[in-house]
Amino acid sequence: MFRIALCLLAASGMLAAAPPPFSFVYDGNNSADLLPAWRSSTVDAGADAFSERRQFVYEDPVTRLEVRVEVTSYKDFPAVEWLLRFRNKGTRHA
Repeated sequence: MFRIALCLLAASGMLAAAPPPFSFVYDGNNSADLLPAWRSSTVDAGADAFSERRQFVYEDPVTRLEVRVEVTSYKDFPAVEWLLRFRNKGTRHA
């Protein structure tokens, strides 16, 4: 349990860093320049017998493009898995 808490804490710290440990280009702009102006939240995505999950969500308030970072930490293995998902929640092509 301590290992999972430590891994999720490390992931939280990395995502709170400026810039976070991932990047993308959107409409010609680097994510490091975009994300500080976007809404962000953290969601506890649950746990099972083998892992714990947390989601970090960023959303562009203008276009409503959502970037969801899913972080999974494993109880019996010292690893953290990162998965980024992009979703257009707006009415225009993003």
